[in-house]
Amino acid sequence: MIKRPNRTVLNDALDEFRDAMRTFVVRGMRRVRGKTVKEAIYDSLSPNQASQFNRNLKNKGSIESAIDIGDFPNLVRKNWRQVFSQQFGDNMNVQNALYIIKEARDSAAHPSTEDLDAEYTRVALYHIVDVLDKINAPEAKKKVKEYRKKLFKSKPSQLPSNEPREVSPPNIDVPQDTFEEAELAANLQQVDGNVVNSLSPDPRLSQKDKYTAYFQELIDQLREQHNFTRARRASKGQGYYSFASGATGIKYTAGFNKPQIVYVRLRIDFGDREENKSFFDILKERESLINAQFDVPLSWERRDDVLKCQINVNREGTIDSDPSALEAFRAWHIENLLKFKAVFTPEIQRARETLKSQ
Repeated sequence: MIKRPNRTVLNDALDEFRDAMRTFVVRGMRRVRGKTVKEAIYDSLSPNQASQFNRNLKNKGSIESAIDIGDFPNLVRKNWRQVFSQQFGDNMNVQNALYIIKEARDSAAHPSTEDLDAEYTRVALYHIVDVLDKINAPEAKKKVKEYRKKLFKSKPSQLPSNEPREVSPPNIDVPQDTFEEAELAANLQQVDGNVVNSLSPDPRLSQKDKYTAYFQELIDQLREQHNFTRARRASKGQGYYSFASGATGIKYTAGFNKPQIVYVRLRIDFGDREENKSFFDILKERESLINAQFDVPLSWERRDDVLKCQINVNREGTIDSDPSALEAFRAWHIENLLKFKAVFTPEIQRARETLKSQ
């Protein structure tokens, strides 16, 4: 029998999360004005989800048992203003977390010959604990933290040592018993002797300084609020920042392009043109399924004339925009980096297995 400890622990944590969220969501849906709980739930789901909800209701009998992890993102998002903002305030990051947890559930539900990626599992567990804390489910939170502690007690968080870097990484990982409280020692070198200011770029700054300030704030938010990275310093004057994906040869990049493009990109570069193209082609076979998980179609760029392949999502924008626009770009960067990681982590694993078997 194949042992998959990461998948096993994640499934156990998802069970705790599902049960706690069911109670929380149903309690919230009772506050939707002018509708029964059943009507409010049904109207918040996609047609496919609503049909499944009706089937579950007939088979299981109770409304709580009829909703599942895949329903939570829509239920919270569609009823945010009237119901759930009262619980979470202005912290809309929980919506991203619910999406990431849903993707983790989908990954855990489809066993493969390999276990789930350890870093992917760690991030999913982090978000599960975070949401359980926000909905005031202390018993479920305690159990998930215990699962996580036991799983990773002998596995300190560590990015692959052979992953090439384009940015200044932390020097040392300091393993701790609890993930979200871990303190990660890093190379805290200053840029030109000065700590980079993380405020929104001032129009009086040079364009290079604007890039530095923008990406410093992006990195800080991703590290402190989303546990997406352990990076601490932006590269000076660079119009993009690349983050390790946990898989050698794959990076997620946030950046700006001329003339007026803001992008998030998955870049494929194993150092071999044929391997890059083959890996890209395997991913592209599932293009319609992957695109369906994004609000806008992705740009799939095989680029036969160059070594690297890439998959992008783009919007209009420039680093010379006013501070309010830059804040919107940063929120967009964060949303799509989180979504890229949630959607593509299992796809990357699946593509690697397919490539090995060829």
